[in-house]
Amino acid sequence: MDDARFRPGELRLARIQVAAGKPTPISDLPELEADAVAQLRAGGLRRVRVFDAPSWRFAADCLAATARGGLAGPAGVVYATEGGSGTGDAARDVARSLEAAGLGGLPLFGAGLNLCANLGAVLTVSGSLVLAGFAASCLAVTVDGASAGERLISGDMGIFSDAAASALVTRGPQDGPAFRILGIEHATSARLTLVSVIQQDPLSASAFIKGVEAASDRLAEATGADPDDYAFVIANSYVSPAVEAMLTVLGIPMSRAYRGTAREYAHCFAADGLVSLDRLERTGLLADGDKVLLLSTSTSTWFLIALEYEAGNAAAARLQ
Repeated sequence: MDDARFRPGELRLARIQVAAGKPTPISDLPELEADAVAQLRAGGLRRVRVFDAPSWRFAADCLAATARGGLAGPAGVVYATEGGSGTGDAARDVARSLEAAGLGGLPLFGAGLNLCANLGAVLTVSGSLVLAGFAASCLAVTVDGASAGERLISGDMGIFSDAAASALVTRGPQDGPAFRILGIEHATSARLTLVSVIQQDPLSASAFIKGVEAASDRLAEATGADPDDYAFVIANSYVSPAVEAMLTVLGIPMSRAYRGTAREYAHCFAADGLVSLDRLERTGLLADGDKVLLLSTSTSTWFLIALEYEAGNAAAARLQ
């Protein structure tokens, strides 16, 4: 049963697709007072994305585009949503997504309940299915949207935005650009809280720091990568002070944070990580072999995901 062992270094994350809602200036949101708008703008945010159709349609567009490159061997779909901006029937919405994407015959696995950290759960489940031999590849997708009047994040950490994002999780080097998954670790605790309330709750702060530091140590041991080895760090697209506080816990300077999507996308729930990875790859800032630390976080769970960029043909050439 050697093949069933979880060896994330064999896995690749490729063909990222993003479908976001209509760009809308945060100043146009009726629920925001002028001082809240000013604080969000000072934190690097300018626009929010607002769905103009049910969320499942955006997920379907992403899935279809990711699958367009072909699916070698048996495949599955790992789907995460908390049901935001859907029709109110999450199961039916997911079925609609698969049918619209032409994937209605593929086995479906749900990976929710981690809120804005759902990306970490989706990648872990997808990778496990591939490494266990259940599927040769998995389509990983996450989608959510905010309800009207409920976009401001507690503690003024940021603003919720509507988006879907998908990617292919499979084994081995790819012809096109991809990210090798070096390791995934997580910290989960009932006392783990958002960084915005740490100063108000010393006990929760202590539990938060202990859990995240332990996860970071495990990741370093598993991958051999220290915090200084990452060319970029991607966190959820909150305001700058919140992101800086998160990175401080890991001993990483804010100068290492990639913030290229925060201004125009704000915080796209669990899709944040894929939105930022896609944009970072397209900028040309990454060199083959660069390491990226992806933080997929919510109020009670943090996933720390170590990635290594592979530029495509150069990755395949290393095996020859």
